[in-house]
Amino acid sequence: MKNKINPSYETNSYVFVNEEIKLNIGIDNKDLVWESLNEEVATVNNGVVKGNKEGTVDIKVSLDNEELFVLAWLIAAKSLSLE
Repeated sequence: MKNKINPSYETNSYVFVNEEIKLNIGIDNKDLVWESLNEEVATVNNGVVKGNKEGTVDIKVSLDNEELFVLAWLIAAKSLSLE
């Protein structure tokens, strides 16, 4: 059985609707598979999360068909000031 990777990483746990943020998880591997578990709220492509609508979403990261970890994300709308 393979050891699961439990990386330390620094990244925001949120992204705004219609914006993107690149996840930095401390692993540089082109074979990582990124998956949004709710693409209505956010999509992910090669570690770049794009907020689609307000809500929460889990981002799953796998390698060689083995889940490494899941990141929880909050997708928030920007507050607009009318002043």
